[in-house]
Amino acid sequence: MTRWRKKTFILRFFKIALDAFQPDILNSSESARKFEGLLAVVPVQCGNDSSYHQRVSINQTLFDDALIAWQSSSNEQDRIEYPLGNESSISPFAMFTFDAAWTLIQALSKTSVNDESFSSPWFVSSSYCFNSSLEKVTEYHQHLKETQFLGISGPVAFSNNNSNDRVGGACYVLQNLHYRNKQLRYVQVMRWYDETTTENGSWQNVTGRQIIWPNRSKEIPTDYPQIQGMKLRIRVINSPPFIMSWNKSSMSEKPLNVKLFDTQDENIKIYGYVAEFIDELQRKMGFKPEIDAAPLNTTYNSIVESISENKMWDIAISDLTITSNRIASVDFSLPIFEDTVRVAIRQSPSIQIDLFSYLNPFSYSVWLSIVGIIFVSGLVIYIFEKEENESFLNEIKKLFRAIRYIVRMDNEFALKKIQSRIISDTLPILGAILFAMYTANLSSFLTLQRSNLPISGIDDIKNGRLPFHRIGIVMNSSIVDCYIQNVSDVYYPLENTQDIYLALLENRIDAALADATSLEYIIDRNYCGHLSLVGVGFAKSSFGIAMKKHWEYKADFDMNILSLRESGSIENLENKWCLERICNNNADHKWESDGIPLLSMSGLFLTFFVVIGIVVVIHVWQRWKPARSNVKTEINPISKQIPVPLIKY
Repeated sequence: MTRWRKKTFILRFFKIALDAFQPDILNSSESARKFEGLLAVVPVQCGNDSSYHQRVSINQTLFDDALIAWQSSSNEQDRIEYPLGNESSISPFAMFTFDAAWTLIQALSKTSVNDESFSSPWFVSSSYCFNSSLEKVTEYHQHLKETQFLGISGPVAFSNNNSNDRVGGACYVLQNLHYRNKQLRYVQVMRWYDETTTENGSWQNVTGRQIIWPNRSKEIPTDYPQIQGMKLRIRVINSPPFIMSWNKSSMSEKPLNVKLFDTQDENIKIYGYVAEFIDELQRKMGFKPEIDAAPLNTTYNSIVESISENKMWDIAISDLTITSNRIASVDFSLPIFEDTVRVAIRQSPSIQIDLFSYLNPFSYSVWLSIVGIIFVSGLVIYIFEKEENESFLNEIKKLFRAIRYIVRMDNEFALKKIQSRIISDTLPILGAILFAMYTANLSSFLTLQRSNLPISGIDDIKNGRLPFHRIGIVMNSSIVDCYIQNVSDVYYPLENTQDIYLALLENRIDAALADATSLEYIIDRNYCGHLSLVGVGFAKSSFGIAMKKHWEYKADFDMNILSLRESGSIENLENKWCLERICNNNADHKWESDGIPLLSMSGLFLTFFVVIGIVVVIHVWQRWKPARSNVKTEINPISKQIPVPLIKY
């Protein structure tokens, strides 16, 4: 290739590059303002900026020669004056294009010089340009790989690690399209330097300019896919208070003071915590929900499987617990609710009517001992006093009066013997001690009787206070795994959450384990006074939205869930649906809620009424005694006049 041909080749490449990439100012009308805010990442030559920590050298002589040659060959109307030594006014793309062309020319020149026949590689032309081929390219490619020089954009060489970045360090600028003076102009706002050029490879705002976002939005656009405007297929499972359904085709009463949401079945409406949570997400994210209410016999694990294996639904949302087994097949969003597990039991009356319940503080042997002490003390006093108290009519009456004196029921009976007085003065001390012990034991007994529950929580279940086969758990739920790992693999399987309450009331089970919020809500509203919760919550868990593995919209849900939590919307829903209580077991007996209930003392009062009944019977018997005598007198003569036949055998 002759020197003239090389010069012409270089000038053409450089002119094309300058004409194509130089303009940073785009003449446009007002309608083009909608493009304002667009971003472009542009590679630049690292030697063009004094702010870099380490400048990359460029071939200034080559740059000046090329610039002079280009200006001398341009037409007057196309000529733009560029001061020598001010390479920053040239588009970096023009620099890279020139170095690329110069690399090809250098390799071509070496191939021509080393070839004995002085024949350069050539193209075999074709009517179809893409069918053209380069002949004699083996040596040319070899020289091309070995080409290495200092160009106008920096060092140029081929890398052995197949990297697209420059060998001497890569530098990029972030350009932002600004609209100024009815023109669109790219403005540099940030720069990035390779680790070989700076201390760390990161974006830095060294220009002090701020990014203008499209449409001058105050919110920074997200860098993840958004589901806005798209159809979202949602599957839910009925579980109060999270999801509750109402079928308008049935005869059930429509819920009052709650917002109902449509489902794919026009007859079924849903409401509850999750229903309103979906509504909050819809307003914030802008998707179009299509909600499917799963049948009542659907299990939680099958809901998760339907998301991982079935393409009919995009997400499942309800009280779905995030577990290690489930997260292996689906992804979960950030938690939308925190919950625990609690124990539900039947609320059977713990206090039974017992005629002699007030005697329970002392055992039968103690009561017999007290009766024996009274009798023996009365007998001893009788022996001491019988000679001095001759006013008694008979011996039995003397003994009875002595016993009455012991229990302080006969104050007119005066003791005359010193021995009798000693016994009389000792007995009150013994009585005071026994009375104090009785009072203390009676209080403890009544307190324990009020809280006489079969179990007090999960610890009693672990310790075997209830048979394991009498513990009910919903099948294919996360609680099954927790129970098997911590308690036992024996339990009573239940079909669904509604079966928990029926099984307890029908005495098929003695206790049930389920999510605390669901148990508290249903028992409070439907089984007040029949079922109750014992112990505190355990096995803390988190509920999340189940979605397909590596779903592209997961980040969109996570960011908006976090935003709802920060704004207090989730807390408001929790207060509305999970904390309100309407059941009060002591509503009819508020006057005795802080004292001993009447039922626990019923035996004492019944004993008193039994004594009164016996006295009334004696009174009636004595009052009608003359009448009975008259009847007997009248009946006897008549009976004597009636002949009684004798039967001989």
